[in-house]
Amino acid sequence: MLQQLSLRLKAVMRGLDLLARLGGDEFMLLLQVLRPTPATVLTLAERLHQAVSAPFDINGKQFRVGISVGIAIPPAHGRTVDQLLRHADLALYQAKTQGRARSVVFELAMASDQRDAYLLECDLNEAVDRNQLSLVFQPKVDLLSRKVIGVEALVRWDHPTRGQNSPGTFIPMAEHSDQIVRIDRWVMRSAIAEQARWRAQGLMKLPVAINLSIVDILSPNLVSYLTGLLMEYHVPADALEIEVTESCVMSELTKTQGVLRALNETGIATTLDDFGTGFSSLSCLRQLPLQCLKIDQSFIQCMLQDPHAEKLTQAIVAMGIALKMSIVAEGIETREQMHWLLAHGCHIGQGYYFSPPVAPDDLPQVIERIELRLSA
Repeated sequence: MLQQLSLRLKAVMRGLDLLARLGGDEFMLLLQVLRPTPATVLTLAERLHQAVSAPFDINGKQFRVGISVGIAIPPAHGRTVDQLLRHADLALYQAKTQGRARSVVFELAMASDQRDAYLLECDLNEAVDRNQLSLVFQPKVDLLSRKVIGVEALVRWDHPTRGQNSPGTFIPMAEHSDQIVRIDRWVMRSAIAEQARWRAQGLMKLPVAINLSIVDILSPNLVSYLTGLLMEYHVPADALEIEVTESCVMSELTKTQGVLRALNETGIATTLDDFGTGFSSLSCLRQLPLQCLKIDQSFIQCMLQDPHAEKLTQAIVAMGIALKMSIVAEGIETREQMHWLLAHGCHIGQGYYFSPPVAPDDLPQVIERIELRLSA
């Protein structure tokens, strides 16, 4: 792909232009333009987009790719090589965050607006290698038996100077910059390794749920990678659950359906996360090979104050029961919420009422405290 892409980019170049590959999938084009303006350079950039618009033929298969272009023009955007490269990189970051497959000219406002996010993304590139990621686990409770029946693994990023970053900050950033696959793979390995450690120490044999992005769900070797990890750590497939959000499933319904079915065939359970926030139709839901629906916490948090949220939550629970799925309510924070859910047929809960996410070494004691408190 890179070789064919290089040839297409070279075909657009003129005699004095210089093309270089900086690394990975990133190229730099130095244009020789007399009195350059944003308009003239954007016109040249459009030719680059057109050059890659036709599908690429690789080993008899066709692939389509798009490019994002960041542009810096001297002297307004810098007088040194370092300044121009840095500002072109900031413009490229802006192009990616705006939806990719577009060209963006650097503006001075980007230097302040994007700098923090850009630097954070650069640090995220090295977070896995520098061992800055960690897992915490939040218990899932059977509301009938008052026993913990599973845990969800959640990733955290401990930045050396910024402290702990919320997943809501760095996960979307990772998805934009294509780092999400590395992070997902680290989560898979770490969660399964942790579970193997618990089993070896005789602590617990609870299933662990992990969240995957749509990028990893559509990765061609996801199922083989997961099954390979389970074999490596001697963990059974039914001890692992994969959670994927409703919006992700609906964005690539046909492909996701096949992947979920393949996971089920290996014995790995699948859950539709954040249900109620997407736009899945009932017919689609019926066709998906899912074992569990997870009601989005936004419903749980306001259902006792908002009659509409209460009715919708009640309908989701009834629908899940009719489809013979397990129903999990996430975000339970009060005893009243727990009792309402139990009374309406939702028998599995998760949230700060039981426990916040905790470090793996603290989990056995936390589970014991939860079960003692709920049985009292």
